[in-house]
Amino acid sequence: MMKKAICIWLSLLFIVALTGCSEIDTSADTYEKFAAENGIMPTIDSLSDCRSVQTMKYERFDILPAYTLIAEYDAEHYPSAVNAVNEKYTFQMEPMTDKVEGNKLNPTFSYDGYDFSVLNLKKYCKEDSEFPEELYFIGINREERKIAYVYFYDQSLDVASSLEHILTYYCGWSKIP
Repeated sequence: MMKKAICIWLSLLFIVALTGCSEIDTSADTYEKFAAENGIMPTIDSLSDCRSVQTMKYERFDILPAYTLIAEYDAEHYPSAVNAVNEKYTFQMEPMTDKVEGNKLNPTFSYDGYDFSVLNLKKYCKEDSEFPEELYFIGINREERKIAYVYFYDQSLDVASSLEHILTYYCGWSKIP
């Protein structure tokens, strides 16, 4: 009976370890170091006229870190910030197909007040990556005057059922402080 109890306890401990091992780092310095190396994600200094910024590095034990920058603007500067995003980036226009199950996903979606668009895969992602291994999202929240920049990379991810799932599960958006 004691052996069975120990096995059950160890199994539960293992499950908790697998599902609960994530880390959130909101340090602006951590984000800035990543953005400087990445070259596609904006640095905080490059976002002129924003009222505030929020950064997040979300790391799970089983994937590489995902990075988020959310910039908030006042009513005067928000329209020009959105225009700057649209001028700087090229967005994915065609649906994307995952490499295993053939799921076709629209490159735009809405989540938590943001209208997200995926950046063009061929222009911004590594040449050897296949959807959904690497993604850049930009989200526009008109009501709160925020712009979100999100980067995700996991070479082992082969199947994508939805972009919302990638954003919340792999990029940590369900845990944004």
